Amino acid sequence: MYKEHLMDHYKHPRHNKTLENPQAERYEKNPSCGDELTLQFTISDDDIIDVGFTGQGCAISIAAASMLLEELLGKSVDDVLAMTREDMLELIGVPLTTMRVKCGLLGLHTAKKALYQYKGKTLQGEW
Repeated sequence: MYKEHLMDHYKHPRHNKTLENPQAERYEKNPSCGDELTLQFTISDDDIIDVGFTGQGCAISIAAASMLLEELLGKSVDDVLAMTREDMLELIGVPLTTMRVKCGLLGLHTAKKALYQYKGKTLQGEW
């Protein structure tokens, strides 16, 4: 199930750090399995210029968060808010079982909540 790149991101997560003065930050927990992530963003002129995350969880949730943050660096906040679950699942690149989809989407869910809050809005709906 785990492709080589997924395991590389799990064993060596990118942007696994705490930012000093993030403009956006959010903690979320996957109620299905207990995976936890805190994502942080440094934003300038509506562009994401630095990212960081901390957390614990399964290989999929950690690797997906790592892959996602690599993808988001340099994008505009609006581009990130326009991302869909299908975009995230495509980024992960391996088929996920129904039980693992929320693990794979935890990072995107957390990022969107942080960035909606940054914009003064609320993310509606669930994953």
